[in-house]
Amino acid sequence: MLIGLQAFALVGCLVTGTLARRRRIEVEGLNNRLRQINSELLQRSSVEELVCSADEDREAVLAYRNALENALDAPAAAHPMEGYGPDNMSLAQARRTLSGLLRKGKEALRESDPGEAVLAAKQAQKIARELTDVRAERAVLRLLARGYRADGNLERCLKALQHSLELSSQLDEPSGDVDVLGAIGDTYTDLGDLEKAAEYYDRCFKAIQEDPSSTSSMWDC
Repeated sequence: MLIGLQAFALVGCLVTGTLARRRRIEVEGLNNRLRQINSELLQRSSVEELVCSADEDREAVLAYRNALENALDAPAAAHPMEGYGPDNMSLAQARRTLSGLLRKGKEALRESDPGEAVLAAKQAQKIARELTDVRAERAVLRLLARGYRADGNLERCLKALQHSLELSSQLDEPSGDVDVLGAIGDTYTDLGDLEKAAEYYDRCFKAIQEDPSSTSSMWDC
């Protein structure tokens, strides 16, 4: 009887071990496929960035014109606009500076300089918060996450990505969240947490199925 029980336990361990290895192989295969998808999405975003830069400049000009018109209609026009940042920038100047810092950070990443990218993102984050522009701050957080990940700081990368999802919930507007969910899955894969990675990859697939035509906002380009 003792021998029979030992044999039964041995068979159980072998089956459990085989299932665990099979599950791990399946998760790793899924992770590899999704990492390739995310890489293609990033390449597509780089092409679209040129178009978005022109949109940013147009919006900055329109914002500056509208601010001037509102100031002229106001009773006191001696100081038509509130200043932003240490240089007391106008609204249009602040938004142009923010846009320029985002482009600078992305260029730094292309040149394999994550430290410069993180620095530019942190400067942009201060301006976005002062402008109370939640969409801009969300884009800054995503750039910051890319910089942290390229620099090997995966924990800070995850924190920035999770914060960007919180801002999407605040806005009730999920632009770019599909890419963020995939990036979180990639980061957990790099950390060796395949179970958590699979959870976020599932959320990524679900988001794609629910809104396959989802596009990023101006700041997310």
